[in-house]
Amino acid sequence: MLKTGYEELDKVIGGLENGKLYTLASRPGVGKSTLALNIINNAFKQSKDKILYFNLETPKDLLNERITSDNIEIIDTPRTTIEEIKNKCESTTDLSLIVVDYVQLIYTSSFNGSRLEEREYITQIFKSIATDLNVPILVLSQLTRDMTNYENQDFSHLKLTESISLLQDSDRTIFLYRDSYLNKNNKSSLNKDYRMKIVNTVKNIVVVVIP
Repeated sequence: MLKTGYEELDKVIGGLENGKLYTLASRPGVGKSTLALNIINNAFKQSKDKILYFNLETPKDLLNERITSDNIEIIDTPRTTIEEIKNKCESTTDLSLIVVDYVQLIYTSSFNGSRLEEREYITQIFKSIATDLNVPILVLSQLTRDMTNYENQDFSHLKLTESISLLQDSDRTIFLYRDSYLNKNNKSSLNKDYRMKIVNTVKNIVVVVIP
């Protein structure tokens, strides 16, 4: 069990468990990529096994300075397919964590169905990778709508862009909300020492608020 490094979050989800699929979702610009990077660096402090970080949006040279170990491998190939991700994971030994940023940028090599069916297929592959390799997978995703009223809500109605099946199939989904995203007077930055607040848990869904 890998701890995320964030005490409030770990109290709720326990950590990242082998064989489980986790989703981290938010609107653009909230900070999910930064949070994922911090979780990666925190995870490496607990295990010296390999971490695969598929970042399909940001070039590797911009990420290297934020990665704390050579044992964290960054794959930044544009338009990476789920088959390529699966092959890379299966060919890597001694894996402790797989992180994918983000799911809407992943395609398939030969799937002929609709985009929604393709998303379902991709989710099934992620689930099988986690189970077969007995390793936690953290997949980042975009939200289709803002979370302006997060207090005392049932967030099960929120949808991930093009990826409804990911919400359904994930063992845990973490919705990330930033107060300063709407409050422009709050200039807080997301770093490893920021304070998060868990405001809601519904079934396998956790709602996290950061400054």
